[in-house]
Amino acid sequence: MKNEGVDLHIHSIYSDGTFFPKEILNLALKKGLKFFSITDHNCIGFYFRYPRFIPGIEISIEDIFNEKPVKGLEILGYGFDTTKMKDKIKPFQKNKMDNIKKCIDNFNKFDFQSNLFSLKSFKEAKIRDFFEFRCKRKLSEQEFRDLLENSAPTKIDLAEFLYSKFFDFNPETWKIHGNLPFLFKREFSDTIFRTEESKKMTFRDAIGLVKESEGTAVLAHPAMCNLFAKKWFKQKSEGVDPFEFIKNLKENYGLDGVELYNYGGVLKYSKPSVELINLYFKDVSKRLNLVNTFGSDCHGDKWWGFQLGSFNSDIKEIQKFLNYVYKNT
Repeated sequence: MKNEGVDLHIHSIYSDGTFFPKEILNLALKKGLKFFSITDHNCIGFYFRYPRFIPGIEISIEDIFNEKPVKGLEILGYGFDTTKMKDKIKPFQKNKMDNIKKCIDNFNKFDFQSNLFSLKSFKEAKIRDFFEFRCKRKLSEQEFRDLLENSAPTKIDLAEFLYSKFFDFNPETWKIHGNLPFLFKREFSDTIFRTEESKKMTFRDAIGLVKESEGTAVLAHPAMCNLFAKKWFKQKSEGVDPFEFIKNLKENYGLDGVELYNYGGVLKYSKPSVELINLYFKDVSKRLNLVNTFGSDCHGDKWWGFQLGSFNSDIKEIQKFLNYVYKNT
């Protein structure tokens, strides 16, 4: 299916993207998107007063279903009262920032002993350095204050900054070990990255937070769930039934919708597989009377397969969602 006009899953510099919000706005206008949303992780870094912009957020989840941990799923919130959402998400952001600051303190005190990395230089790592390096440009004082107030960086973000800025590594390391930020975090998990465990939200917490903020709660990238066997999207097989899982989220917690997603960019699925998966979840949504959203999961120009507007929908395909979002306006 060809979809044009909407992208409701975009990340900016305020979480783990490389675009500033105004760059996203300019790209959305250039591509002719009729509606778009910035859905940064666990924070609202920026809010446009623009008719076709829908305020959004993507909330991290840590939960259990049928006595098994759930991985790969998050909750997208849309159309909420931004003041209420910022107040409710702030304690979660503070916990993450406290842990990042603790990691930096650990790094500055650490006596490095590793056979994977050789120390190149050492100086105090500051939060400001971290963000300046990530976005490859200078930040204004106001932008810096906004980042500290609104952002929610992760330990993986910090790992990417630290290994890139302070260490030399053999190019062969990438071929052998793959993702270097994850490798770095794993190598120093008991030293640099040792902090008090951050409490993530459950589905009840996250959906409740969105609803209490007068927003619409949508399940992000459902096919990425570790509990769903891939064969479910063609025929029933062993594993958790996605329909029953999503039905539980709706009936017990008030889930409003399901995202149709850019699996071709994220997981390199073939176009027929992407079509099949999204048709499956469209059918689940119809059976449960849930709304649908479409999103590219754009993280900026340095990420393959995540380009803004690369996977979206015609307005008529999200009309039910728009009715939810604008029901009180």
